[in-house]
Amino acid sequence: MLAIIGTVAAVLQLLLTPALTFGDATPGFIAVAVVITIVMFPDEPHYVFAFVMGIVADLLSQSPVGATAFCFLACMFLLPKAVEVLGNDNFIMTIVMIFAAMIAMELMLCVFLAASGILGFIDGIVHVALPCAVYDTILAVLVYLVCFRFTRGHTHRGTSGVTMSNVRFH
Repeated sequence: MLAIIGTVAAVLQLLLTPALTFGDATPGFIAVAVVITIVMFPDEPHYVFAFVMGIVADLLSQSPVGATAFCFLACMFLLPKAVEVLGNDNFIMTIVMIFAAMIAMELMLCVFLAASGILGFIDGIVHVALPCAVYDTILAVLVYLVCFRFTRGHTHRGTSGVTMSNVRFH
């Protein structure tokens, strides 16, 4: 299933990113796939998925190879801890965790881009990291709602990894 998710995210990244660019903000379908996988299944670390998707994201963009993979692995390590501590039974808390993960990944990537001389640090934060994090958060919340609808609020093992008792779909 992760191979299908990764392939779809990479194809969307390759084909739709140029068409959906707003200013300097570009959608990160691969980042959305990684973060949603973490939020939907916090009890199962998918480190190989995060690493491979990070390498694919680096090969499809101008970032140094390995930088995005490092950012995804850091998120893969920290976000399940946040889900465990804070819980994801509240929709607002889930949005906050998704945004925090996106902004953290974008800021770490901005540090890598500034260190490699591709982008200035302050310009990267203002013109790339913040707009991309907001854009990716919006996409991730939409994908999360679709995934939540089709999984009925449970992970594939039937554990309560995702519960949103206050959101109703009709």
